[in-house]
Amino acid sequence: MNTVHSNVKNICVLTWNFTNMCNFACEYCPDELHSGTSGFPDYEDALYFVSQLADKHEHVYMELLGGETSMWPKLIPFLTELKKLTNIVVEINTNGSRTNAWWKRYCDSDLHMNSLLVFSYHAAFCNPDLFYSNLEIVSKEHSVVSNFMLDPNYFDKTYTLFDRVRNNLAVDSLFKVLRVNFHPTELIPGYTNEMLEIIKNVPERNMYDREKFPKQSDTVVWPMKIYYNGERINWQKLVVEKKHSFKDWQCGAGSKRFYINFNGDVFPCSQLNYNIKVASENYLGNIKNRNVKILDSYITCPKDYCPCKMDAIVDKFYDK
Repeated sequence: MNTVHSNVKNICVLTWNFTNMCNFACEYCPDELHSGTSGFPDYEDALYFVSQLADKHEHVYMELLGGETSMWPKLIPFLTELKKLTNIVVEINTNGSRTNAWWKRYCDSDLHMNSLLVFSYHAAFCNPDLFYSNLEIVSKEHSVVSNFMLDPNYFDKTYTLFDRVRNNLAVDSLFKVLRVNFHPTELIPGYTNEMLEIIKNVPERNMYDREKFPKQSDTVVWPMKIYYNGERINWQKLVVEKKHSFKDWQCGAGSKRFYINFNGDVFPCSQLNYNIKVASENYLGNIKNRNVKILDSYITCPKDYCPCKMDAIVDKFYDK
């Protein structure tokens, strides 16, 4: 039997694209993620839905995406309230462009044991010195991952900052190969063979020295490692080599995995909401109506590829 799972067992993984308000407009980002047509979720509805998942699952891992998450005025109060749910940890995805003062205020809110910060560097819009200084502020106590979005037009600039961060800060650093509108396999134009070799051969995550930079948040276990038949795999390498297919496998999507789009509609995973037909067949409800159905069994994956790592880490098995 073939199996895929994360390093945390019995976990529910929630991805929430909860706004498309953004102060960036990267060319490789789909327009709907930064068009500004959506506001932010209702605070009480958001708390209700996440609390329901926390009641039903041993561990809940939630990633908040945008748009730019840090633009939500209630982000810090929301995370502060979720601290009361001891079995939930939250990944905050951000472009790291807020001021030093804002990030200092975030750090003063004592969220380091229940929130993981994922900073993504977009070279066309982000000042590298601001990005670095904000990482320096938050990494003193928080668990921090820094994604370096490998736009081939700024490859050398991005690699230089990547090198600076991984050699000086308590930050785990990753390369991110870019796909056209998040296409399952098509990379954006401009990558040379040399660039692709660098991407494939750099470790999936460059870990900082835990002994040199000890932090209390190091004791939190984040479910971001993927195991295929018990062996750790490099996810970016799998994507580049087009080996990220789990079609016809049994998957925990809809029971242990949920995706929420901008208007609050909930689906089993990020791949099952892309067109009207697929979305209508897999619709689970809406958080605004508080009517979301949580499945009690695995589903058979209908997709040719599983390009989203957060979909991939959910328990899967193939026994035919």
